[in-house]
Amino acid sequence: MFALPFDAEMATRSAADFVREVLVKGLGAGGLVVGPDFEFGKGRAGNLVTLQDMGKSEGFSVACFDMVTAHASGSASDAEKISSTRIRAALKAADPREAARLLGRWWAVEARVEHGDARGRTMGFPTANMHLGHCLAPAFGVYAVRVTVMENDLPSARRDGVANFGIRPMYQAKVPLMEAHLFDFDGDLYGKHLSVELIDYIRPEAKFPDLAALIAQIGQDAKTARAILATGPKP
Repeated sequence: MFALPFDAEMATRSAADFVREVLVKGLGAGGLVVGPDFEFGKGRAGNLVTLQDMGKSEGFSVACFDMVTAHASGSASDAEKISSTRIRAALKAADPREAARLLGRWWAVEARVEHGDARGRTMGFPTANMHLGHCLAPAFGVYAVRVTVMENDLPSARRDGVANFGIRPMYQAKVPLMEAHLFDFDGDLYGKHLSVELIDYIRPEAKFPDLAALIAQIGQDAKTARAILATGPKP
C-alpha cells in the first residue's frame, strides 16, 4: 500500500498533474481500477472520464467496477449505494446492526489490551482495556459484543461479552476507551490483540450517583447483552 498524505500541496494539485506526477512518474501505474463516482484533483475536477482520456495518452488502462448496493431493510427493490460514509453514520447513530447490514459482517475494532486502573475487577466485572484515541466512529455507550482473542494474527478464542466505549463519565477518561468484559472467562489478556465486534447498542454512557448504582447497572447491562447474543444475531 502506498499512502498519500493529503496536505496543502496535494489539495492544490490539479487532476492532470496528479495523473502525470503521482500515478505515472511516481508509481509507474499500468492500470487503474476505480468506482463510477471517483473524483480527484483540485476542486474534484478529475473523474472517470478524465482518467480514461489521460490513460490513452499516458499508457495506462482504466477499469470501472460496478457500484456495490444493498436493499433497504424490508424492501425487495430500490437498491441503495453502500458507502463508508453511510456506515460511519450508522455507527455514530448507535446502530451497529445497520452498519453490519451494509458491510455484510459485524463492524469491529482491533487493539492490544493495556493495563488499566483495575476498577472493573474490584467491581466483579474485569475488563480488557483498549485505548482507541484514533477511533471516533461508534457512538459512546454500552454494547453487546463478540470478542476474538488473536494469537500470531490468527483467531484463537471467541467469547460473548459486554463493552463500554467512551470516556467514562464517572472517571473522565482523557481519550476514548473500549472496556470489554468477556463472559465466563478468567484468563490473562494483558498484551493480547483483541478484535471486538459491536453487535447491538444497549444504552448511552451515564454518570451514576454512587459505585453501588454503577455496579447494579453493569450487572443489568451484562444480562441484557447475554440475552441479545443468545439469539445468535447475524448481519
